[in-house]
Amino acid sequence: MKIKQCLLIGFCSILLFNCSGDTYVGELTTDDDAPLVEPVPIVLSLGMSDFEILTRGSGEVNNGNDADFWDNVRFYVYAFNKDPQTDLSNPWSEANQDFCLLDGHRTGGANAQASDHGKEVGVKKEDSNLLLFYPDEKSQEIYYNMKNTNQPYNFFAYYLDDWMGECHREKDHIYYDVELDGRRDFMSAMADPEAQKDKYEGNPYCDKILGRAFSAYSANHGLNPVFQFEHHLVLLRFVVCRPDDSSNKKGNGVPSLDPTLAVKKVELNSKYKGRFTVAVSAPDADGMTNLKRGISFDSEDYKYFELKKKNGELIGNSGWCLVADCPIYENVTDDDKKRYRYVLDKDKENDRDSGTSLLVAPADSYRAKITLSAEQGLTGALYTEVEVDLENTNDNKVFSPGKAYTIYLTINSLSDISSAVESGVWTNGGDINISPDDKYEDE
Repeated sequence: MKIKQCLLIGFCSILLFNCSGDTYVGELTTDDDAPLVEPVPIVLSLGMSDFEILTRGSGEVNNGNDADFWDNVRFYVYAFNKDPQTDLSNPWSEANQDFCLLDGHRTGGANAQASDHGKEVGVKKEDSNLLLFYPDEKSQEIYYNMKNTNQPYNFFAYYLDDWMGECHREKDHIYYDVELDGRRDFMSAMADPEAQKDKYEGNPYCDKILGRAFSAYSANHGLNPVFQFEHHLVLLRFVVCRPDDSSNKKGNGVPSLDPTLAVKKVELNSKYKGRFTVAVSAPDADGMTNLKRGISFDSEDYKYFELKKKNGELIGNSGWCLVADCPIYENVTDDDKKRYRYVLDKDKENDRDSGTSLLVAPADSYRAKITLSAEQGLTGALYTEVEVDLENTNDNKVFSPGKAYTIYLTINSLSDISSAVESGVWTNGGDINISPDDKYEDE
């Protein structure tokens, strides 16, 4: 992938390094079961993933975000014995490291974290895709279990955005009770040694290295945990379209578009209370009764989320856009759909164009509520609310977690709105560059 010089080097690393070939692997030792004299450090990294980090108050984060933003991004990491009977509620200690290798109780320097959360890590932006233990370089002195160098561990990582609720550690899983707000993002990952199998092709100890992953033994052979994060929510992007008035030219009596017709508010109804499971004792177990990572929404509690500006503020009295200034849906080309300037509003000055997405619970369908206005001469503006059902005709007719969907709303009049849904990829595509016209690819 071509990288333009103006891109932050660290962000390039996050997107471009893949877990099979370009991830840091250390020296590939071939001497099997050689005594490990020196402590083996725990080295963590991000692999290439189809995700953008979306964070509260910023809308969709694109490649143009500066280093200050990445200074504040935090992930959390656990490492537990692979035995399904391991009790995840017992925190790390010198005596318990056979079972819990890494969590928020693992010390590593001044101001070290001490909590039931995972161990806090941040992105090393300067020259790699490494994840560094927070808060400083002294915290990097965290090592594998050197008393049992063959002991394998499951490594889990997760992202909470701005949610800091209570961490619940049970015997067989760890979870948070979370609430959505339309902008808050939740992601998780589990490091998979099989994803790096190809780099051990021809190594006589390949099976043993993978079978003991992740341990001091496997790390000494260059196999380190790589996280490819999954989104657990649905990303909805909104585009307002004006009607095709060519039908009016055929004399069928369709009224022409009111030039004062404006979109004042966009709201969407979604479940908002869920349970975010970030680690489980038996991640490979089959069956519906076994716990899995991700967010479950068992509650029937719903609320309307309002589309906001990029900075999280409400759009205000000025509204989103005049319908007459919007494109016609049939005329929006595939290339147009890749560009953020076609999403709702073109007012760069107020940062509205980047605030046109919502993060919501997966569902079979959604109901949107659109507030419209039109000038009525001396009597002032007339306001109406129009409810629109959003149905997905693709993807098995559901809105799936980790997927992005573009909602095209054709505003015909104060009382008539039609919708179309197209599915896409939750990632930027094409050349990575800092540009006001950053792209995303539709499938």
